[in-house]
Amino acid sequence: MVPAWLIRLENPIPIPALRSVNTYVIAGGGCAAVVDPGMGEASARRVEGELRARGLELELVVATHFHVDHSTAAAWLNARLAMGRRDWERVTLMVDTWPEAAERMSELFEAHGMPREEASQVASRHPALSRVAWFERLVDAHRRDVLLLDDGSALDACGRRLAVIHVPGHTPGHVALAAGGLVLVGDLVLEGITPNVPALEWPSDPLADYLSSLRRLLELRPGLLLPGHRGPVTRPAERIRQLIAHHERRLREAESIVRELGEATA
Repeated sequence: MVPAWLIRLENPIPIPALRSVNTYVIAGGGCAAVVDPGMGEASARRVEGELRARGLELELVVATHFHVDHSTAAAWLNARLAMGRRDWERVTLMVDTWPEAAERMSELFEAHGMPREEASQVASRHPALSRVAWFERLVDAHRRDVLLLDDGSALDACGRRLAVIHVPGHTPGHVALAAGGLVLVGDLVLEGITPNVPALEWPSDPLADYLSSLRRLLELRPGLLLPGHRGPVTRPAERIRQLIAHHERRLREAESIVRELGEATA
């Protein structure tokens, strides 16, 4: 059961496959801390309107990870930003080295089997890379006052204390926020969706990171997961095990294909 101090807003976003992001408001004493504010200025204005209607004053914005649909609305919100340390390093590196960052990603895709003509179109078609100006605004707005979140630290949000858990895989600096048996998990665990596990650089092993993060979450025995998309995960252990089994099965399939072919790209 979602506690009274936590409000879930279904925040529409311009990504048809997802349609919306779950924005969570931690409320207490007229104060609000917003987790995953959404995508761009439109999401920010919706959040502001919801807070006004509830008589809440924004104190802090938290991004569970840097993806465009979770973090970029913070560029239009007048409050301090909190983000996982490695994700903030990733987004600032992208902004500070653009457009070379897009070229490096295209080269990575091409090196692992993507046709050159498709790899060269990544920056213009990708929902995040095509909106790099939003990330530039995010970094410019918060470079001097960002609160970097590390594993094992505590986040104070409007009188509510949440434990920070580093759960890499979906992004390098993805964090989850735990309050007792309730965990805000971002895109670590989703109901009905297998989260994307991208390789942003090479060498790296994001899938190994992701599986380790799932197993760590399983060990915590949470009672309720509040994800970044779709509804709450009310049977956490069952869903986490499904995701682990899915990836183990796909890994076995991939290994079988490589053995048969002898050599293969993605």
